[in-house]
Amino acid sequence: MEQLGWPRLNIGYRSGTRHPESVRIHLTDPGGTPLTVDLETVTSLPLHVGAGYSGDPDWSHGRWMGRKWSSSAVYDLNDPAVAGRIPFGVTDHLARARLSGEEGWGMFEHASMGRHDPTGFKDWSSVSP
Repeated sequence: MEQLGWPRLNIGYRSGTRHPESVRIHLTDPGGTPLTVDLETVTSLPLHVGAGYSGDPDWSHGRWMGRKWSSSAVYDLNDPAVAGRIPFGVTDHLARARLSGEEGWGMFEHASMGRHDPTGFKDWSSVSP
């Protein structure tokens, strides 16, 4: 493992949302050489819709549901009652990453809530222009 300095991020959001479409991560190797990782999100899954993360009214981690309990659910992310929850929690994104001509795939976990000066979000309702 190598310490790659203190990362700086530039996130490109889809217009009218807080959905990250691209991310540029600026790093520095131990010798001081700059490294740039570019990410492109491919698809996403809002973990707080049915997966038990904060604010999920249907499920929460650590809640006893009884012996041999199991359940499944299907959510229509276009349903206004569900879609309205998506911007306010953690979302995992499948992402393609590129560094120095090499390509890899991984997970980019992202949450953007409330005011965030670096991206210009002034309050909870702010979205990308």
